[in-house]
Amino acid sequence: MYKTRILFTGIFLFTLPLFGQVDFGKIDESIKSAPDSFKTYQEIATWLSHDLHTDTEKARAIYIWIAQNIRCDLSQANSGKRAAPIEMPGLISFVFKK
Repeated sequence: MYKTRILFTGIFLFTLPLFGQVDFGKIDESIKSAPDSFKTYQEIATWLSHDLHTDTEKARAIYIWIAQNIRCDLSQANSGKRAAPIEMPGLISFVFKK
């Protein structure tokens, strides 16, 4: 009985780190090949999430795309002129409705 408990505990502790692990390498690499021809956020979101199934994968793809493609324009920020904001609830509901 004691050996069974030790064996079960060992197997449980060994396999515990394997649960919930997601390999984002494939997603991160596919984002690099995104075309620059998109005009709207709907086109970008559709392209980024076309092969992804979970919300975590979609959120990762969008996060990596933003991190690699959005730049801060300090001269624009310091000029006092502001661009029209993107309706974020619309973007989020568009991406995650699939």
